[in-house]
Amino acid sequence: MKPVDIHLGVSELFSIFIPGLLLVIVILKAFKLEVFLQDSINLWVVIPIASYIVGHVFFAIGSKWDSLYDRVKSEDNQPLLDKIGEIRKSLIRFNCDNINHYKWCRAILSKQHLDGYKEVLRHEADSKLFRSLIIPIILTSMFLLIYQNWYFCLIAIGMAYIAFARYKDQRFKGCRAAYTQVIVLSQIGKLDD
Repeated sequence: MKPVDIHLGVSELFSIFIPGLLLVIVILKAFKLEVFLQDSINLWVVIPIASYIVGHVFFAIGSKWDSLYDRVKSEDNQPLLDKIGEIRKSLIRFNCDNINHYKWCRAILSKQHLDGYKEVLRHEADSKLFRSLIIPIILTSMFLLIYQNWYFCLIAIGMAYIAFARYKDQRFKGCRAAYTQVIVLSQIGKLDD
């Protein structure tokens, strides 16, 4: 196996590894296990693997935030969604209700407008990062509450709110970018069947 055969994308690094690392470090500090950080095997092997595993757990739990987002999302995208629905009906000759408008737009952009697709993926990666950060920040605030560090507990709660707001904002921008770009491609006649 060559080093280039190991692939860890930027999205995975930011949305999985970093939130996991945050909680692993908080746990080590909370339980006074800093000595664990002094061993090079632990520092370079055990902690990254633990961070990656914990990060995947946060990522899975964080995906549940999507249903909360669906309840609090802005209705600003509704006219775009209606237009995307019309475009889909005119292009698709079979039932594909199991694919939502966003995923359909991403698929179209991945084949017909790569720059637009990359923009949507950037917003998606950012939203996944902030979504994954919410859980470790909340857990950190609980540790701080247990240790009666009220000041930093309040800061952590504020950071969790900011992380959710950024998640919501980036997800909204990603959806809007996907819908808008497909509509533009359709309007200028560059949207293939």
